[in-house]
This record gives sequence, C-alpha cells and structure tokens, in this order.
Amino acid sequence: MAYPCYFDADKTVAEGRRMPKEKCIKGVNIHHLMIGISKVLKVPSKMEIAAKHPRDFFGFGRCRFRLHDMSGNFANEKIMTKKDLFKALCDNWEDVLKEYNEILEKQKAVVEERKKQIEEK
Repeated sequence: MAYPCYFDADKTVAEGRRMPKEKCIKGVNIHHLMIGISKVLKVPSKMEIAAKHPRDFFGFGRCRFRLHDMSGNFANEKIMTKKDLFKALCDNWEDVLKEYNEILEKQKAVVEERKKQIEEK
C-alpha cells in the first residue's frame, strides 16, 4: 500500500516521506497515486479514501495495489517489489501530472456545461 505522504516533498522523513526529496512533488494526493499506479504503471490498485497514515493525521487516503495476480504473474514485469513501484512512480511524475490535469479540465468542462444548463432554465 502507498500513502500520499510517502511522495510529498513538503514532508520530512519523520513525517512519513519515504522517497528522496528531489524525486518527490509538492501537494501529492490520493488521486495522483491512483493515476500513477493504475493508469501510468498499469498495476491493479484500489483507493481507500478514509484511511490515514499514522504520521500524517490530516492527510487522507491510501492506495492498495497488487504486484502480481493469483497465479504469481507480475502485473508489470519491470515492477517486482514495492520499492520498485515507488521508484517507477517517482520517475513518471510528469505523466501522472499531465493525466491528472487532463482529468481536472474535463471535470471543469462538465461543471461549466451544467451551470449553463441551470442558468437556461
């Protein structure tokens, strides 16, 4: 499982950060992790919004993932351990942020469309 605080450049190691500060980004949330793990790295994952890291009381969410299926085949042949997944995620932040921003833009467009529909009524 992975918590957002593992990859937050604003956190210290004592606050739960697990990766080097240079490879982390500021303001990581559970949605960044889900996009990175499930869409970019293609590892099956599940979001648990209500979960909290013990050292990050105000941060919500964690991502559970399966590195291999029931028969023992890896979901992504390049990722065999949790540490490999964390390193791969840090190496792909640009793709994750691009995908995240595209999703936000789509959501904003839907909201604007709904506002127009409400105003027309």
